[in-house]
Amino acid sequence: MEKHDRGIVHLGDDGVLRSFGPNGTVLEYVKLSTNQIQQMLDRHGRNDHFTEVFDGVDGREVTDLEQLTNPGEDLLPKFPFMNSTDSAGVTNGKYLQRFIYEKW
Repeated sequence: MEKHDRGIVHLGDDGVLRSFGPNGTVLEYVKLSTNQIQQMLDRHGRNDHFTEVFDGVDGREVTDLEQLTNPGEDLLPKFPFMNSTDSAGVTNGKYLQRFIYEKW
């Protein structure tokens, strides 16, 4: 997966793993199956939030190119350049980013 050293890799609630550049542009995406998502959660250590969010999600069902390459705000990671004030979201985003870089 293409990555930028100042970007982020994020698993969206739609089950699509996206690599974002520092300006928020999607560099590359991978549609994950339900099984692949569950494997990531198993390796990561489950928590109630991630288990609930990804229950039954299959990224392979996302067929809209616009959603894949220009996801809506509800699917975006909470990165600092997005001026997010949700500290929990920022923490989760950094945690997922670290996990995905180490494990993916």
